[in-house]
Amino acid sequence: MLAALLTLPPHLGYFNQIFLSEILVWALFAMSFDLVYGYTGLLSFGQSLFFGAGGYAVAMGVTRLDLSALPCLGLAVVVGASLALVVGFVAVRVSGIHFVLITIIFALIGFLVAQRWVWLTGGDDGMTFACPPLVLGGWEVSIAKPIRGYYFTLTVVCVGALALARLVTSPLGRVLRGVRENELRMGLLGYDERLYKLCAFVVAGATAGLAGGLFAILSRFSNPAFLHWTTSGKAVVWTIVGGPGTLAGPALGTALLMMIEHLARRVMQGSELVVGAILIGSVLVAPQGIVGVWRKWVRGRERK
Repeated sequence: MLAALLTLPPHLGYFNQIFLSEILVWALFAMSFDLVYGYTGLLSFGQSLFFGAGGYAVAMGVTRLDLSALPCLGLAVVVGASLALVVGFVAVRVSGIHFVLITIIFALIGFLVAQRWVWLTGGDDGMTFACPPLVLGGWEVSIAKPIRGYYFTLTVVCVGALALARLVTSPLGRVLRGVRENELRMGLLGYDERLYKLCAFVVAGATAGLAGGLFAILSRFSNPAFLHWTTSGKAVVWTIVGGPGTLAGPALGTALLMMIEHLARRVMQGSELVVGAILIGSVLVAPQGIVGVWRKWVRGRERK
């Protein structure tokens, strides 16, 4: 798959190069949600807040601080992690539906603030800006062309995905899975479950901020709509279809559903109905997602 992602894009048109870049960005966003949901057991609708804030961080970094691409992304990560620390400090004190509601409320607050603080965010019109250059030492290159933007996005997404993969296979990742399976037992074993949930929430917020910053660089645009909690709903759907608790599942679900939705829009109206039908079928037939079904089939083959 990585070989295909490296070799095929130069032979595609501009639209497909941009579309592939967007799939990669949203896949990273879905993986950030999976860290708190699939690995820690927290259903968060607040990821959109960090995604949108990361986009605004890049927009302001370009327009007001005259930063290049990498410092802008660093700023997006810091902003996403900082907001996640504030939201998580409050949210991890409760669980279940109360946790869900708190994350939705914070996302709505962020959306309303971005919508009404026109002097800062541009309001409903959002912020547009020129694509920042990529500066490495004394070498500067424009990533405004779709193919260059694609390879820049692929590199950043791969680094982010590898960092998440390393985290979930580390001792910290095993503790997070323990919190997901039995929070009370982990507390009795001496682990501060709130601290570990907050840690996962902050890392997920930083990753979502990185994804939002990447999307802003690709589109040269940031808008309050990205902060709305319904943006998080997309990550929920992609993760459930692909398979929570796997990292590969959310990425696969993102790519599959975005391509199906794109094809459905070309032949019919109401492409959301197609996505909804796929989600319902996935929950009924494969509640563990595509990756979960694949793993179950492989284990069955190994037993034989």
